[in-house]
Amino acid sequence: MKQDKNGIKQSLNDSFKALGNVLKEAYALAPFAVIVLGFIAITIVWVTLHWGSLMMGTATLLVVFVSLCIFGSRDNFGEAMLSLIGGLLTLFALVWTPGRYITFMAAWIGFALAALLISSIKLAAKNEEIYRMASLRLADRPEDHATIEKKLREIVTSSKLKMLSPIERAEVIRVLAFRKLPIRYFGSCLHAVETLSIITQCDIKTIALFFADVLLSFSPESEIDARRLLDTLYDIIKDVPVPPEEFFQSFESCRRLLVSQTIAPKDFLQGLQSCLESGISSNDIYDEMVVQFKV
Repeated sequence: MKQDKNGIKQSLNDSFKALGNVLKEAYALAPFAVIVLGFIAITIVWVTLHWGSLMMGTATLLVVFVSLCIFGSRDNFGEAMLSLIGGLLTLFALVWTPGRYITFMAAWIGFALAALLISSIKLAAKNEEIYRMASLRLADRPEDHATIEKKLREIVTSSKLKMLSPIERAEVIRVLAFRKLPIRYFGSCLHAVETLSIITQCDIKTIALFFADVLLSFSPESEIDARRLLDTLYDIIKDVPVPPEEFFQSFESCRRLLVSQTIAPKDFLQGLQSCLESGISSNDIYDEMVVQFKV
């Protein structure tokens, strides 16, 4: 029982901490956004009270907006259409008065804001959890994880591309941490993953694992060397005459030859590129590499 209470207390603390981070980020991005949105909402309600026809119009637009959101999130036209028809029939069946309109809009806006806030808290809490997992993995001692977590956040914040969502960037950091990649390479690797994920539309975890495996095998002495190596990898992926998905699938089929140092890293990349250029399928590349390098 005591353990359950401690777990609930920890969850509440994490939620409040996540909420604080969300509010700080929102304030940093748009300090007056809440005030402006509140003013706009009050203005719309006031105007519609003086123009009765607008009450039906704004309520109808609201129903259409919700139906579009349902279609966008679930990709189901029938479900969205049923939502639209049901909402419109309900609107047309009512005699709209200022009191009903205010009640309807207040309930909808309140629910929408609460849902948005809860969703933001969940995302922030998930973000916190991912960074904590990564920092604990990298920390030699559990008490050092806070310092490492702060450093990981600084690495992500300093990323100039911002092509991935905060959760996706955190997931990349977690993958690199669990592969035990030295933290000095995280910035360059994150930049490379973001760039390649946009170009290839491949899974970010697959890309991150590929870069991490190669960096660990080559063990570059400096961040500049790491960036040069990542640029070389990008050129290889771009030059091979196969889709990116097939390249990563081929790498996955024979990556143990690289990770186990059975084949020298440079020879491995050259052999992989040669096999793909020769038209060897991803299922046969491992056997071909074994024969080619006599391992």
